[in-house]
Amino acid sequence: MKSNKVISSLTLFDLTGKKVLDIQKVIDNQVSIGKLVSGTYLMLIKDSDENTVVKKVVV
Repeated sequence: MKSNKVISSLTLFDLTGKKVLDIQKVIDNQVSIGKLVSGTYLMLIKDSDENTVVKKVVV
């Protein structure tokens, strides 16, 4: 996801709703998800203005 805004937090959920990753301090708008088990996840992204967006991520 490309954006000019700073990501302040990122939370990743599996499709059962279980939280699998919670990052409260995102550095350089980059997050490594390489250690996740293959599957589909929902990523909740909050920016510095407290705007929230949810994206589907397939690993």
